[in-house]
Amino acid sequence: MTDHTSLPGTASELAALRCRNGAPKLPSSAIVAASTVLPGWSISETRIDKTFLFKRWLLKLYLDITNIYNNQNVEVNQPNFDFTRRTALTGLPIIPSFGIRAEF
Repeated sequence: MTDHTSLPGTASELAALRCRNGAPKLPSSAIVAASTVLPGWSISETRIDKTFLFKRWLLKLYLDITNIYNNQNVEVNQPNFDFTRRTALTGLPIIPSFGIRAEF
């Protein structure tokens, strides 16, 4: 299991300038957006391996499950065009993966 905290908002969010009467003005919502921090997140992965031994070859099977707890981790807070609202975009759900490998 992995737990993380997030980095604060970036300076690129401060690039949203509005022009009024020809003078650029930084909206107050952009200042707030740049000072926000995403919530912490956690993810857990599980892997099961099984090897079958035959006379002249090996058969290996595995099952790998990512995000086994199905946490809806916020990866980005997407602002709208003028930084007045933000929408939380979450990561991927449970991802199972199955594999077969033969060795001769």
